[in-house]
Amino acid sequence: MVRSLLQKARLLDPLVMDAETVLEMATIGGARALGLEKEIGSIEVGKKADVVLISLRNPHLVPAFNPISHLVYAAAGSDVDTVIIDGQIIMKCRTVQTLDEERVILSANERGTKLLERTGIKVTPKWGYT
Repeated sequence: MVRSLLQKARLLDPLVMDAETVLEMATIGGARALGLEKEIGSIEVGKKADVVLISLRNPHLVPAFNPISHLVYAAAGSDVDTVIIDGQIIMKCRTVQTLDEERVILSANERGTKLLERTGIKVTPKWGYT
């Protein structure tokens, strides 16, 4: 997506690459570049069902007159609502279904603290993550 913005700036032409072209490049074009266009890159019977559902109900995405343009130029990872990988729902309504998020966060905190201790770096926690 960033490359499309760079092209617009480089050529001083905001219309040089429309959102539909950028989306196609990121999906089927990426699959084609990897030689996997028969397996991934578009939603078709027989292909892997990897899908990300984006919520367009966030303030920075309203009004959504052109959802493809919003997806390409305005949406962010924080707008992801649901993730389906190979037909399995991994995240639904922003909640990961396949692991215990709280346990992962606590474990990451503990490991980060131990790593800092091993380096000798002294850090005074400002937030309570224990």
